[in-house]
Amino acid sequence: RDELRWGQTYTAADFGQGFVDNYGWLEVFGTRGHFVNDEVAGGLLMLGPNIVYPDHHHIAEEIYIPLTGGTEWRMGEGDFHSRGAGEVIHHASNVSHAMRTGKEP
Repeated sequence: RDELRWGQTYTAADFGQGFVDNYGWLEVFGTRGHFVNDEVAGGLLMLGPNIVYPDHHHIAEEIYIPLTGGTEWRMGEGDFHSRGAGEVIHHASNVSHAMRTGKEP
């Protein structure tokens, strides 16, 4: 645990203090990761209970694999849909997406 570099890219001004208190990410491999790699990055995103990660987008294509069930995901202008643990979720480059958790992180 002490060797892992958990971080946050948002502040309370972005999404509120409740979000910041219940959010963190860890790049396991990538340019900032424990294992340096200049071509691909991967890691973990932690969201606490009852958190909305608002619509956002990235230049990088993303693949998410939830480790817990019940989190809801939205892509583009669509509605939120519940996604199961182990389900593969793909977001193409610059596609807006959002997530929200329920009672479980």
